[in-house]
Amino acid sequence: MDENKNQVPNEKPVEPNESNNDVVETVEIVEQEIITPAQTEAKASDDQSSQDDGVKELAGYGKEAPLEGEVIDSVPSTGDADVEVVDPEVVASVDNQIKDLMKKYKMSMWALVACIVVYLLFLFIIKTAYSTWIVLGVCVVMIGIAVYNTKISRQVQKLAVEKRRLTHPNEAAAPQQAQGGLTGKSTAGAPVGELDSSQPIVANATSLNDLPKQYTVLDDVEFSDGQRAANVVVSPYGIAVVGSEDLRPEMEAILQEDGLEDVPVAYYNPDEEVSSLAEKIQEDKMVVLDENKIMTLLLKLTGLKR
Repeated sequence: MDENKNQVPNEKPVEPNESNNDVVETVEIVEQEIITPAQTEAKASDDQSSQDDGVKELAGYGKEAPLEGEVIDSVPSTGDADVEVVDPEVVASVDNQIKDLMKKYKMSMWALVACIVVYLLFLFIIKTAYSTWIVLGVCVVMIGIAVYNTKISRQVQKLAVEKRRLTHPNEAAAPQQAQGGLTGKSTAGAPVGELDSSQPIVANATSLNDLPKQYTVLDDVEFSDGQRAANVVVSPYGIAVVGSEDLRPEMEAILQEDGLEDVPVAYYNPDEEVSSLAEKIQEDKMVVLDENKIMTLLLKLTGLKR
């Protein structure tokens, strides 16, 4: 009985594997690296360079390296477009063709005038048994001359476009360019950037006012430096200055104010025969100006807008 009293009730016996030592937890601290945007961009650039190197290596796979002393038949490209060199002889040839065609055009116009005279004579003055047949024959000849003149006019226009392409190679893609007034409405028979073949060339003009309605003729134009031009003709096809070449800086300054540096400007001798002068002004039929640009130029040239 006494032995049982000395025992502690509900006492759990100690297992051999258990110990009273404290358990220490080990916490591993991981330091997180902070990546800045600059480092991210540099890493992306390195990755791209690695990819490019890989592509170059694949592209060169199977190609043998050049032997020492071997000449490599390739020239590294500079990325610049080839500069087209204009041959003066070709331009002169085109000019000669235009002059020959204009001579034929003049001769045909004189022939047309002669036919009209004969037509009127046999229609109203000379009365013979064959007058009716002569009048009909003259009418047929006049129709043939008109068709011939139209054909010559179109040939001259094509040659003028070819000449402009040779002398202004940077404007060869004019329809695709979106510069300044190349997107507006044109007063000519064709949109801006295209060739206008709707109007034949007016020959034997007695005044520049005989030019077609697309041409606006300004008389006695005074520039800011006091110089004067006998005439300035503004049209959808460009500007014609009848005056001295000394007016070129003033004219260029006016065009630069509105970003129209590429608009063609031709200078003619005021002492030249009017009919010849009018024909030369009509040679170029490439539409380069729209209504808004033409109006702006007219206002500046007349002094209404400064």
